[in-house]
Amino acid sequence: MLKRLGNSIMILIISLWFYVAFLSYVVIYGTFVALKEEYLRRRKGPEVAHDYFVSEVAKFGRRSFSWFFARVKRFGAENIPEGGKGYVIVANHQSTMDIPLVLGYVYGGTAFVAKKELKKVPGIGFYIRKLGGYFIARGNPKQTASVLRSMARSMKEGKVFAIFPEGTRSLDGTIGEFKKGSLAMPYRYGVTILPVSIYGTCKVMRKGSLFVRPAIVGLKIHPPVDPTRYESEDALRKDVRDIIVSGWHELKEVLENEESDSGRSRTG
Repeated sequence: MLKRLGNSIMILIISLWFYVAFLSYVVIYGTFVALKEEYLRRRKGPEVAHDYFVSEVAKFGRRSFSWFFARVKRFGAENIPEGGKGYVIVANHQSTMDIPLVLGYVYGGTAFVAKKELKKVPGIGFYIRKLGGYFIARGNPKQTASVLRSMARSMKEGKVFAIFPEGTRSLDGTIGEFKKGSLAMPYRYGVTILPVSIYGTCKVMRKGSLFVRPAIVGLKIHPPVDPTRYESEDALRKDVRDIIVSGWHELKEVLENEESDSGRSRTG
């Protein structure tokens, strides 16, 4: 009982520290980054300003995990496309922490499609807009279709987006079915897909909880998938999901073995 109480107190302290660090970084340092980005845009041009902003966002993504002593293991970094070509990151969804994970360990300039309520959240709404993301109202198919067309045009110009085809976060980390039509945009417009398997973020921050916990988090970046090779969106969706599920099982085995070895070394 005392051990459980001690663990609860430790989680509370770590969570408080995380939110203080997170809000301070977003509001205070984020304001400095935004001002410097605007300065660079005027003095040195949009490309220099964009590169600076992307690098700072990537740092933020990585620091989001170091603030509460989580460790991140990345596999397959060599599969990340280079050369300014647009693509869409398709990943399983375990936690709110999937977003900083993608920004910090895949690409700092990744844009997201978020529910419109986040538009009013201080700091968060600003960064989603700054990264070229979109806000949509659920249950508005006309607006959703318009956003998907805009995303496709942006990716043709080199923009990178991320989508979570399950449509919601997993409670236990297992991967749910991908919603029908969730990959219709990359299939229809021939946009390259970068499958990414995520494991462990649900241990860091569970769905419905505001507490964060130290854990080992893993992501596996798979080789890009060309949607023009598929006869239907259904076939594309099934294949991409199979790739992500396979990577998830590989991460689970590797990281659980590492956690087990770490636990034995502490007790030994």
